[in-house]
Amino acid sequence: MTAGTGFDTRRAAAYDERSVFDKGDRAAHRLYVKDVLMYVGGAPSLFVDLGCGTGFFAEVFFDTFPGIRGVLVDASPDMLSLAQRRLAPQGHRAIFEAGPMEGLGWCANGTPDIAFSAMAFHFIEDRVKWRLFADLARILPDRGSFILLDQFAAGPDGVGLLENLACRAIQRSLRRELGLEFDPDEINIDRLVERDRAAKIAEGGFDASLDEQVRRLRDVGFGSVQTFFQEHRLFGLLARKRS
Repeated sequence: MTAGTGFDTRRAAAYDERSVFDKGDRAAHRLYVKDVLMYVGGAPSLFVDLGCGTGFFAEVFFDTFPGIRGVLVDASPDMLSLAQRRLAPQGHRAIFEAGPMEGLGWCANGTPDIAFSAMAFHFIEDRVKWRLFADLARILPDRGSFILLDQFAAGPDGVGLLENLACRAIQRSLRRELGLEFDPDEINIDRLVERDRAAKIAEGGFDASLDEQVRRLRDVGFGSVQTFFQEHRLFGLLARKRS
């Protein structure tokens, strides 16, 4: 499926704009992904980006591996349309699939050497998430890799701390964007925490603990599962199959 040009991409563009403030240091996250891909190395021929959004991270794969093709999967045609614009220089190397990532329709494009997902898995229920973990362990070849960037559920003792740290990061980003040397009422930390809680409720996600996700990945057959970054309630994992 090729995303068309008639979609309303305003919401998708707004997602990228908000992400600068509420999804941590996105530029640093891209560098993490780049470094992990360099560590994985080899000459992968195909990757799949599950819940690709606007293609923000897919660019890193094409920049790192000049010969790679990518399948970008997202349930939102608007997101895919913006991703198609972003990745237009890649031509036929970028394949766009509209649909749920857990539907596995993207497998028709070939077996990926690397599966990747950023900020998407927490939107699917745990039972579906664990099944998709198992599907990836089955689909990926020996020594294949799964790179997961997402947010996790903190234990009861950690919620307040991680929530506060996340909101202070948002506060710094807003202060920098607005050129402020002080914090007006609108970005007072208490107000930001209140808005953050409301946004989390409205999002209706299914965050799982980091420990459980590591355990589940190991249980389904990933021989090596390593955390390569943690930033307040965000994390990055590299899960690898062993031959």
